[in-house]
Amino acid sequence: MGIQPLADGKASEFPSPVTVDGKTFNISGGDSGCESVVLVRSPATVGDRLFFMTAPDSLGKLPMRGGVDLEDFTWYLTEWDGKSASARFLTEIPGIADLAVSPDGRSVIAAVGSPENEAGVWSVDVGTGQKTRIVDGEEADHPSFSPDGKRFVYVENYKHLKFAVASGHAPR
Repeated sequence: MGIQPLADGKASEFPSPVTVDGKTFNISGGDSGCESVVLVRSPATVGDRLFFMTAPDSLGKLPMRGGVDLEDFTWYLTEWDGKSASARFLTEIPGIADLAVSPDGRSVIAAVGSPENEAGVWSVDVGTGQKTRIVDGEEADHPSFSPDGKRFVYVENYKHLKFAVASGHAPR
Protein backbone atom coordinates (compact mmCIF):
# COMPACT_ATOMS: atom_id res chain seq x y z
CA MET A 1 0.00 0.00 0.00
CA GLY A 2 1.34 3.45 -0.83
CA ILE A 3 0.47 6.92 -2.04
CA GLN A 4 -0.66 6.99 -5.65
CA PRO A 5 -0.78 10.34 -7.46
CA LEU A 6 -3.40 10.91 -10.14
CA ALA A 7 -2.26 11.53 -13.70
CA ASP A 8 -4.88 12.20 -16.35
CA GLY A 9 -7.58 10.88 -14.01
CA LYS A 10 -5.83 7.55 -13.44
CA ALA A 11 -4.00 6.41 -10.34
CA SER A 12 -0.30 5.84 -10.86
CA GLU A 13 2.69 5.27 -8.63
CA PHE A 14 5.41 7.76 -7.77
CA PRO A 15 7.93 7.32 -10.56
CA SER A 16 11.03 7.16 -8.36
CA PRO A 17 12.20 6.81 -4.77
CA VAL A 18 12.09 9.79 -2.42
CA THR A 19 15.20 10.98 -0.57
CA VAL A 20 14.77 12.87 2.68
CA ASP A 21 17.66 13.70 5.01
CA GLY A 22 19.88 11.18 3.23
CA LYS A 23 17.38 8.30 3.47
CA THR A 24 16.04 6.97 0.17
CA PHE A 25 12.82 5.00 0.09
CA ASN A 26 9.79 4.26 -2.05
CA ILE A 27 6.34 5.50 -1.09
CA SER A 28 4.47 3.63 -3.79
CA GLY A 29 6.33 0.34 -3.90
CA GLY A 30 6.62 0.08 -7.66
CA ASP A 31 8.50 -2.87 -9.07
CA SER A 32 11.08 -2.86 -6.28
CA GLY A 33 11.15 -5.35 -3.44
CA CYS A 34 9.97 -4.58 0.05
CA GLU A 35 13.53 -3.84 1.22
CA SER A 36 13.30 -0.26 -0.16
CA VAL A 37 9.69 0.53 0.86
CA VAL A 38 8.59 2.31 4.04
CA LEU A 39 5.22 2.58 5.72
CA VAL A 40 3.19 5.58 4.57
CA ARG A 41 -0.22 6.79 5.73
CA SER A 42 -2.62 9.75 6.05
CA PRO A 43 -2.03 11.70 2.82
CA ALA A 44 -3.37 15.26 2.77
CA THR A 45 -2.92 17.79 -0.03
CA VAL A 46 -3.03 21.51 -0.72
CA GLY A 47 -2.13 22.82 -4.16
CA ASP A 48 0.94 20.99 -5.49
CA ARG A 49 2.02 19.89 -2.02
CA LEU A 50 1.42 16.54 -0.41
CA PHE A 51 1.77 15.88 3.31
CA PHE A 52 1.92 12.35 4.70
CA MET A 53 3.09 10.32 7.66
CA THR A 54 6.04 8.02 7.05
CA ALA A 55 8.07 5.66 9.19
CA PRO A 56 11.64 5.58 7.82
CA ASP A 57 12.63 3.03 10.45
CA SER A 58 10.29 0.55 8.73
CA LEU A 59 12.76 0.42 5.80
CA GLY A 60 13.69 -3.20 5.19
CA LYS A 61 11.11 -4.47 7.70
CA LEU A 62 8.19 -4.95 5.32
CA PRO A 63 6.02 -6.87 4.98
CA MET A 64 5.28 -6.66 8.70
CA ARG A 65 5.38 -9.96 10.56
CA GLY A 66 3.34 -11.03 13.58
CA GLY A 67 4.03 -9.12 16.77
CA VAL A 68 4.96 -5.91 14.95
CA ASP A 69 2.60 -2.99 15.46
CA LEU A 70 2.37 0.39 13.70
CA GLU A 71 3.16 2.00 17.06
CA ASP A 72 6.54 0.23 17.03
CA PHE A 73 7.79 2.74 14.45
CA THR A 74 8.76 6.42 14.65
CA TRP A 75 6.38 8.52 12.53
CA TYR A 76 7.37 11.71 10.73
CA LEU A 77 5.26 14.36 9.06
CA THR A 78 6.73 14.67 5.59
CA GLU A 79 6.05 17.26 2.87
CA TRP A 80 6.46 16.48 -0.81
CA ASP A 81 6.56 19.45 -3.20
CA GLY A 82 5.11 18.41 -6.56
CA LYS A 83 6.67 21.32 -8.44
CA SER A 84 10.24 20.53 -7.44
CA ALA A 85 9.64 16.80 -6.83
CA SER A 86 11.44 17.13 -3.51
CA ALA A 87 10.52 15.93 -0.03
CA ARG A 88 11.48 16.92 3.50
CA PHE A 89 10.76 15.70 6.99
CA LEU A 90 8.98 18.43 8.96
CA THR A 91 8.89 16.90 12.43
CA GLU A 92 8.42 13.71 14.37
CA ILE A 93 4.80 13.11 15.38
CA PRO A 94 4.36 11.30 18.72
CA GLY A 95 2.11 8.55 17.45
CA ILE A 96 -0.06 7.40 14.59
CA ALA A 97 -1.92 10.40 13.20
CA ASP A 98 -4.55 11.50 10.72
CA LEU A 99 -3.70 14.75 8.92
CA ALA A 100 -5.42 17.89 7.67
CA VAL A 101 -3.70 20.81 5.90
CA SER A 102 -4.88 24.39 6.34
CA PRO A 103 -6.23 25.97 3.14
CA ASP A 104 -3.24 28.37 3.01
CA GLY A 105 -0.79 25.45 3.45
CA ARG A 106 0.97 27.08 6.41
CA SER A 107 -0.08 24.55 9.05
CA VAL A 108 -0.96 20.90 9.42
CA ILE A 109 -3.19 19.40 12.09
CA ALA A 110 -2.10 15.94 13.26
CA ALA A 111 -4.84 14.11 15.18
CA VAL A 112 -3.08 11.43 17.24
CA GLY A 113 -5.09 8.45 18.41
CA SER A 114 -2.37 6.65 20.33
CA PRO A 115 -0.32 6.02 22.39
CA GLU A 116 -2.43 7.23 25.31
CA ASN A 117 0.15 9.63 26.76
CA GLU A 118 0.58 11.36 23.39
CA ALA A 119 -3.03 11.32 22.16
CA GLY A 120 -4.61 14.61 21.19
CA VAL A 121 -4.26 17.16 18.42
CA TRP A 122 -0.98 18.73 17.36
CA SER A 123 -0.51 21.77 15.12
CA VAL A 124 2.62 21.90 12.98
CA ASP A 125 4.00 25.09 11.45
CA VAL A 126 5.01 24.01 7.93
CA GLY A 127 7.70 26.69 7.62
CA THR A 128 9.56 25.80 10.81
CA GLY A 129 8.42 22.26 11.61
CA GLN A 130 7.56 23.41 15.14
CA LYS A 131 4.74 21.37 16.66
CA THR A 132 2.40 22.45 19.43
CA ARG A 133 -0.11 20.28 21.26
CA ILE A 134 -3.44 22.12 21.02
CA VAL A 135 -5.78 19.40 22.36
CA ASP A 136 -4.48 17.23 25.18
CA GLY A 137 -5.13 13.70 26.29
CA GLU A 138 -8.03 12.33 24.24
CA GLU A 139 -7.85 10.02 21.23
CA ALA A 140 -8.29 12.15 18.14
CA ASP A 141 -8.96 11.13 14.54
CA HIS A 142 -10.12 12.46 11.18
CA PRO A 143 -9.38 16.22 11.42
CA SER A 144 -10.64 18.70 8.87
CA PHE A 145 -10.17 22.46 8.50
CA SER A 146 -12.97 24.93 7.82
CA PRO A 147 -12.70 26.56 4.36
CA ASP A 148 -11.30 29.77 5.91
CA GLY A 149 -8.72 27.82 7.96
CA LYS A 150 -9.76 29.44 11.23
CA ARG A 151 -11.41 26.39 12.75
CA PHE A 152 -11.08 22.65 12.60
CA VAL A 153 -13.11 19.63 13.56
CA TYR A 154 -12.03 16.17 14.68
CA VAL A 155 -13.49 13.00 16.17
CA GLU A 156 -12.71 12.42 19.86
CA ASN A 157 -12.59 8.86 21.25
CA TYR A 158 -14.58 7.57 18.24
CA LYS A 159 -17.68 9.09 19.88
CA HIS A 160 -17.75 12.86 19.80
CA LEU A 161 -17.37 15.42 17.04
CA LYS A 162 -15.31 18.31 18.46
CA PHE A 163 -14.89 21.79 17.00
CA ALA A 164 -11.88 24.00 17.83
CA VAL A 165 -10.21 27.23 16.85
CA ALA A 166 -7.03 26.77 14.82
CA SER A 167 -3.77 28.11 16.26
CA GLY A 168 -3.20 31.78 15.61
CA HIS A 169 -6.90 32.57 15.23
CA ALA A 170 -8.94 34.22 17.97
CA PRO A 171 -12.51 32.95 18.46
CA ARG A 172 -15.29 35.20 17.20
